[in-house]
Amino acid sequence: MPLTVLIVVTLAGGMVLTFALGADAVSLLLGGAMVAATFALTVGAWFRPQRRERRAQERRIQRAAQRRARRTRKVIHAAERRLFSQLEALAWLRDELDLRLPLPPTRGAAAAPDALLELVRRIDRHGVRSVLELGSGVSTVVMARRLQQAGAGHVVSLEHMPEYAAATRAELAAQGLGDYATVVDAPLVEHELGGSTWSWYELGPRIPERVELLFIDGPPKRTGKLARYPALPLLRDRLAPGAVALLDDGRRPDERAMVHRWAAEIEGLRIDELPLAKGAWLVTMPPATEGTP
Repeated sequence: MPLTVLIVVTLAGGMVLTFALGADAVSLLLGGAMVAATFALTVGAWFRPQRRERRAQERRIQRAAQRRARRTRKVIHAAERRLFSQLEALAWLRDELDLRLPLPPTRGAAAAPDALLELVRRIDRHGVRSVLELGSGVSTVVMARRLQQAGAGHVVSLEHMPEYAAATRAELAAQGLGDYATVVDAPLVEHELGGSTWSWYELGPRIPERVELLFIDGPPKRTGKLARYPALPLLRDRLAPGAVALLDDGRRPDERAMVHRWAAEIEGLRIDELPLAKGAWLVTMPPATEGTP
């Protein structure tokens, strides 16, 4: 009977080598088949962990892609909601105000349509007739038109940039609103408050003695830290009891910090955050007390 001898050698890493020695062709074929089978099993065992790792890596990549897709959908849906709300506000303003000419652009540094709508609502709700605005533009036109529709009232807008002031005056004239708004050239000058120096609007004689609505949309952020903070400390004596101030760009950290500083410094101040496109804060002055005119 033919003799077949198998020699099995185990190497590092689990690889097994099988050698077959036989006395005839059948034995050699049988040994070769055994060697081939052993080699296939050894190679398969060698690459199996790598396949598992590759599949795990593919699953991780797929899950990460799914998370990114969900985040992208959320961002897109939020942007759609914001855009739709702005279009609704713009359509309402166009129909309600019925201006001679279309509104100036409401992008960039200009007040967004939802902020303009909020100003109109405050004028209507509080019967406002005296408005002071910090930073002129499309908001000046909107508020002046609402007061014109009410038949009384005036907007005074402080503007430190002469070219912006000239552009707003031209727009007011074109819209037939010159009698309802005044744009005052008010350069930024130094004011001392609480031991610090602030670059803020120059206060002249044309500022109303009694302000019922204050719109704070200037000076720009680049003028310094908490650039708009001086508004309430410097104008507090002119704000009527219960007067409201709308602070634009309320999502910025500086604006959030300054309203909390106002609340700490002025007793009875009410502060409400409004979910507008750029963020906004509605600041309500304390109501009249006994003996207050």
